[in-house]
Amino acid sequence: MRLLGYYVTSFNNGAYFLQRLDPLNAPYFTLHFLWGFPLSGPAVQKLFPNPLLESSDKWFYFPFLATDANIEFNNADGMLFPLMDYGVAGA
Repeated sequence: MRLLGYYVTSFNNGAYFLQRLDPLNAPYFTLHFLWGFPLSGPAVQKLFPNPLLESSDKWFYFPFLATDANIEFNNADGMLFPLMDYGVAGA
């Protein structure tokens, strides 16, 4: 039951993001490491200008989750992140 709870929590968080945010049109969740590299970080931010992605927080997932969801249940969803990054057509 506990393992199932982890999966349900991650799907719930993914559905929350899909409901609250428009698609980012950037590989932010699926290729997040690109934002952290010294050379690729500034280039990727220029390629995909989005005010949400240029926040002072390293990863806006937790602050956004804290606004309307329970921060204690913070499993990231790998199934719905492509939908967030690329939209329905891209995913």
